[in-house]
Amino acid sequence: ALENIHYPENKPDSYYKDQYEIFLQLKEALEKTGNFFEALKLKAISKEALRKIKSIPKSDKCILKINFWSNEHGLSISKPFFGLLTFSIIFYILYLLSIGRIFTSAKFDWTLVGQYFTFLDLTHIKDFLIPKSEFTMRSLLIDFINKLIVGFFIYHFIFPVFLQPIQIFHL
Repeated sequence: ALENIHYPENKPDSYYKDQYEIFLQLKEALEKTGNFFEALKLKAISKEALRKIKSIPKSDKCILKINFWSNEHGLSISKPFFGLLTFSIIFYILYLLSIGRIFTSAKFDWTLVGQYFTFLDLTHIKDFLIPKSEFTMRSLLIDFINKLIVGFFIYHFIFPVFLQPIQIFHL
């Protein structure tokens, strides 16, 4: 309880920790009633309260901030989807530049558009466009960083959609 309701900016030290605990309890109550959609919202709100607790390590706060940025703590599937498209296209163009397959004087190779989907596959073989002997450190580094970023966004896209017990048809 607030000591003085006329000064709500004067919060006790445990304010955000109390908020976090309350939202978790409300989330669990909603899950027990089968209201998974609202429970997911409260989970996201509780994560934001958790991020504001002063005693939380900076590394955990950073993870919570990245999770909010990437998918709003599981509430957004559009953020990771568009993040996946944006970063993968940028890295694909950088990869094609590093192997000399784009922006050259030669005619544009339309098969590169289809090869983009191979590049999106986290398990693609490295020599899907050029032989291994033509790799440079830069092209391998771009490919590796792309796999990390694509994997990150795929996880943040799939997790809210398939791993959360949201009953879409009961809304």
